[in-house]
Amino acid sequence: MDKIYIEELQLLAIIGVYEWERQAPQRLLLDLVLHLPLQEAGKSDDLSHTVDYAKIAEAMENLCQIHQPQLLEFLAETMCAHILANFPVEKVEIKLSKPDILPKAKNVAVYLQREVNNG
Repeated sequence: MDKIYIEELQLLAIIGVYEWERQAPQRLLLDLVLHLPLQEAGKSDDLSHTVDYAKIAEAMENLCQIHQPQLLEFLAETMCAHILANFPVEKVEIKLSKPDILPKAKNVAVYLQREVNNG
């Protein structure tokens, strides 16, 4: 399967379990791998034969504004579901990072893979 990568998309979100985490938006980094056939787009040079990754990026930013979750897991699951329901993607991989949360760690992240349910 062909893939489109979006790497280190910077997002801001109110997210966290602790009250001090919810005082101001925090920086998140989003890495996406979008699995979809790209052969037709490669031949036609037509956006309608692929996915508009600018629209996906915008949708992910909007989800961060709409939801104010406690957990990265919830936000990542919400992102996966939104992409699969609204874009012509067969499978999505998400790594959602919260790089500024632990003082002795470079990063904390969750990684999810979800596919369109064909059954």
